[in-house]
Amino acid sequence: MSLVPFTSEVKYLISQETAAEVRHWARHRMGPDRNGLGPEGDVYSTTSIYFDTEQFDLFLRRGSHARAKFRIRNYNDTDKIFFERKMRKSDRTTKRRSEGSMEDLSRLDCIDHDWPGRWFARRLHNRRLTAVCQVRYQRTARVSAAESVPLRLTIDEHIQATAICAPAFSCAEGIEVLPNQAILELKCADSPGLFRELIRDFDLSPKAVSKYRLSVECLELLAGTTMATSMDYL
Repeated sequence: MSLVPFTSEVKYLISQETAAEVRHWARHRMGPDRNGLGPEGDVYSTTSIYFDTEQFDLFLRRGSHARAKFRIRNYNDTDKIFFERKMRKSDRTTKRRSEGSMEDLSRLDCIDHDWPGRWFARRLHNRRLTAVCQVRYQRTARVSAAESVPLRLTIDEHIQATAICAPAFSCAEGIEVLPNQAILELKCADSPGLFRELIRDFDLSPKAVSKYRLSVECLELLAGTTMATSMDYL
């Protein structure tokens, strides 16, 4: 299990044309992510299962559900999965993560047995969370440790959402969430000069955007319910 410390995480909603230009910029200034594939070693697919209550309390930010989201994540369709809880405070986030395998999905009811994802299963049980949707997208990731703190840049494109009712990854074709757009995310512990240069060169303005919230709306999972705007952070 790992606990990622608080870090700055800022998102930008950009066109696919701008995404291509930012990718070119990053490939000349930053290194590839160690888990990346492809000719540049920086692209991989990401698939996440998101959880919420039957009343969508996480989405609607009710009570103690307002600051945390729970998901199971898979990369490149491998057998390895990650149980994650992500918490946000202002523009700072922390993430608790444990590694497992696909067969662990069937153990989510085992809250009294010792296994790596037990803490996650207990959170689901205590908060009465169930699987509501799957989000799949292609990510470009570049990293740099040239400055005083590590930097990470990601571009998420071709985001597809699928409604699900059980914690299992689906092969069904999803709904395109952001046609012709992409989400750029900059992660660091400070405000480094490299990212300031990027923001200036591309005239970027932060945009609070959540793939989970956009997916819930596109899938109309809250039909008939007054919904918060999708451009709010979860």
